[in-house]
Amino acid sequence: MNLLQVNSRCGAINFFTKDKLIMPLISILIVLIALEIILRWVGPDYHQFGSKSQEYYTNPRNYYDLLYFDKNRHPVYGLHYQTHPFVQKKIPDTEKTMAFRSPDDVNPDININHKLILTIGDSFTYGRGVRYKDIYTTRLEQLLKKKEQYTVVNRGVSGIDLEEIFYVFKLALSQYKYEYVIYGFVLNDFGMPGYKAYGADLIDFNNGSYTYDIWRKRCALYNFIMHRLEMEKISQRTIMGYLRAFAPNPKTFANLQVIKLMHAMAKDRGAEFILVIFPLFWELNDDYPFQEIHSGLTFFCNSNQIKVLDLFPYYKNIDAQTLWAAPTDHHPNEMGHEIAAKAIYKYLINQ
Repeated sequence: MNLLQVNSRCGAINFFTKDKLIMPLISILIVLIALEIILRWVGPDYHQFGSKSQEYYTNPRNYYDLLYFDKNRHPVYGLHYQTHPFVQKKIPDTEKTMAFRSPDDVNPDININHKLILTIGDSFTYGRGVRYKDIYTTRLEQLLKKKEQYTVVNRGVSGIDLEEIFYVFKLALSQYKYEYVIYGFVLNDFGMPGYKAYGADLIDFNNGSYTYDIWRKRCALYNFIMHRLEMEKISQRTIMGYLRAFAPNPKTFANLQVIKLMHAMAKDRGAEFILVIFPLFWELNDDYPFQEIHSGLTFFCNSNQIKVLDLFPYYKNIDAQTLWAAPTDHHPNEMGHEIAAKAIYKYLINQ
């Protein structure tokens, strides 16, 4: 065999070897391109948002106002939350301010000639992510006025836990005589021991450390992979955080005693105390991971003659995302608040 024949045979082998490598690579590339195209249509969205949790880069249902344009000229949406100077008082031993929501266009004075209902709680009751007219407290007042003249006094404050809610409760209870005290309870009111959120969160996508990843916006396949990894990690961490917050221990027992004390104090003032339990808007079906907590709270209330309304059955089997204030904010939107208002109204008129 001469040198030309050897070179020819080696070239054929090299070409055959390269062909064996190239064809699978081409097939993989075609599959990846197909997946990218499909995921751009049906894959999870990835949203940018502002440095504040109540600022959104999306405007679902065209519900929000245009707040400003960021440095890249992207529109940022949200709401203007109306509060009044006389309620902006520091909560002792904290840097938090008792900024209560008030109507956007009228004086917040309370008509003492009406029957009064006090509502307390955190950002769910404050109504973060919804207009004042759409908060469940405002909707409840409108429903009740079909029968009697009620005024619902909203004393929800964003970002507070049970200890701080109790302080607001004591202050509000001393000011007026109420027919009912409604505590809009959210599972994180007991705190989240040992829990820190990164990226997404079951209530608010913008809690914790977050860095916007432009490649997740550009590549649907990459975003899908990161979304699945993030959701798995966040779900596990969040579920464990909530379960730990309600585990049998002295802290949980002390928190339950605060609820019991609130009930007793309201009763001493001639008011009916009602614990209204909001679910977290996540897997609102038979796989809901916090049903045991709801059942435990209901059992505690029934055992201590405390009126309780669990809202989970009213939301069950509704797609949780349709109830989010925005893709980056898992607080209930106006539809979620409407469901709560109707459930509480039904509960009150059947007393």
